[in-house]
Amino acid sequence: MDCREVNEILDKKDGSIVVVKAKVKSIYGNGSRNRALLATENGLELLLFCQKWSYEFIETLKDVTKVGDEIEVAIYSKNYINDEADYLVSRIDLLPNPWEGIQDRFHKGDSVVCRIFNKKKGIFGGRLDGAEEIVVVVDSPKDKNLFIEIGEKYMCEVSVVYESSHTFIVVPYATCDNSEDK
Repeated sequence: MDCREVNEILDKKDGSIVVVKAKVKSIYGNGSRNRALLATENGLELLLFCQKWSYEFIETLKDVTKVGDEIEVAIYSKNYINDEADYLVSRIDLLPNPWEGIQDRFHKGDSVVCRIFNKKKGIFGGRLDGAEEIVVVVDSPKDKNLFIEIGEKYMCEVSVVYESSHTFIVVPYATCDNSEDK
């Protein structure tokens, strides 16, 4: 597939994407600017940003791929950001959305195991054990002290599931005051 064919599909403005196989030529940049330059066998230059790798949080693309790997990606836009590549691509479009049907899988009162991975302004972030792609907000009951350790696992109770806003809130069962142990 050449640039003309890709442009015709993208210009339709109907949400169409073009799926291609491409080789990783280089991985560079830091933080949100971490990206990989890819090339197809037809010579299309593609740019893949770290946050477009999957629904999971990826620290750096070097953790999940290396130069020379061939991966399948979806071309979703012409590259108007810079002159590094012809098109922007994503792998997310090719993966099942973990949020689809979440209201059918989880209900208020369900017990789940959650691993804590960050804390911002008193809100704890977590991922369901065995379902790393589903990110949850961990809420501490107001009348209890809760000492949460980053990286630890907690048995939790589902309190809210909002598929439309991708919000999944759990309340840990470990709500006792552990200050004696500290």
